[in-house]
This record gives sequence, structure tokens and C-alpha cells, in this order.
Amino acid sequence: MIGAVLRLALAVVSLTVALPAFAQVSLVGSWKLVSYAREDPTTGNATAVWGEKPSGLLLFQPDGRMSAVITGEGRKPAPPGEERIVEKQAKLFQTVTAYAGTYSVRGSTMTVHVEVASAPEFVGTDLVREILLQGEILNVRTQPMRSVSDGKTYVYVLAWKRLP
Repeated sequence: MIGAVLRLALAVVSLTVALPAFAQVSLVGSWKLVSYAREDPTTGNATAVWGEKPSGLLLFQPDGRMSAVITGEGRKPAPPGEERIVEKQAKLFQTVTAYAGTYSVRGSTMTVHVEVASAPEFVGTDLVREILLQGEILNVRTQPMRSVSDGKTYVYVLAWKRLP
């Protein structure tokens, strides 16, 4: 009997040790965007998507819901009545992404089931992300996806810092 309990305890300890760091730490909380780049999957070249200092917030709730908003650096308002308002609003749309829904984590993969989004084509889809939590920094990589701004395929690479 003691041998069986000891084997079970060792199995639990070895399983716990084998878990990756992000599986042991909750994503629940608020995160601020640190960096946002896109990589060309054929060349590996990375470029800043919306400037060197884009803004963003990522929220994970304990009930399995999440939301993300990212905006480009240097966005300027487009007040109604301004000349060329439609063109200015279109440019603003190209420098924002937002979505919300439910999320789940399995291993190093996070899946978001999108319920609402700035890009209507995301609604009702599952966005799969590779994640790596290193201390207070959450690194996120998308699957290759088509850019709404230029139609090319990229892998988006983001770093988020946990807020206190």
C-alpha cells in the first residue's frame, strides 16, 4: 500500500515538473502591449507593424473570456466634418484590431473563439496562438495569416507585459 502511494506521489511530482512554465501560471489578468511585429514566413524578416510604440491591452478573465485591442502609434482623430473624413477613417481602421470571445489553453497553444471583432471575417472563427510565458512577459505568435492592409501572409509576433 505504501509503495503504491509513493509511486503515485512520484508520478504527480514528475508530471508537475514536466509541465511548461506557462501551464503553472495563470494568464488571468491585464496585459499591456510591449511590441508588435510581423514576420514574412518565407524570409523570416520582421518589421514593426504599426510603429515602434503601438498601444494595446489584453484581458483574460477567470471565466474563460478574453478581449484584445491593439492600435498603431501616432493615430490622429478624424472629427466629423473634416475634409477627406472617409479616407482618414479608413486609415484609422487599418491601424486597429480588436476582438473578444472565449479562450482555452492546451500546452503551448491558446485558442480564442471569436465572438466580436473589428474585422468581421474573424467572428465565429478560432484564432490559434502559440504562447510562451517568461516571467511577466507573455510572448504570442499567430499562425500564418493574411494581412487586411496588404493581402500578404505574415506571422504576427507580440509581447505583452503583465500589469500589476
